[in-house]
Amino acid sequence: MSNRVVRTLAGLQHYRVNGYLDDFRREVWLEEEGGAIVGSKIAVAADPAVVKAMEGAAFTTTNLRYEGDWISDDPMVGLPIVPVGARLRVVEYKKDRAMVLLDGRKMVGARAR
Repeated sequence: MSNRVVRTLAGLQHYRVNGYLDDFRREVWLEEEGGAIVGSKIAVAADPAVVKAMEGAAFTTTNLRYEGDWISDDPMVGLPIVPVGARLRVVEYKKDRAMVLLDGRKMVGARAR
């Protein structure tokens, strides 16, 4: 995502760059200290293939940890977190694991024992 916006800013005013950058929503904007948007948002449409693949997805209700393509709800310290609210769609169940799309990314989750 790239674009260029030219805007004259007021002196002694604080501004914040805000936005969403994921596979489903890509937009960025500049806000004044009070939250008013300065200028216009820069937005790029989501990838239609990812949106279609995630049709019928649910949302995670707990933080998950992942390593490579394995995900778990075990509190494994030091591994990256998938936050609550990530989009998850089960693609296939097997005896001891499930193949899922997690925000469009193929992952494998082991069955809890």
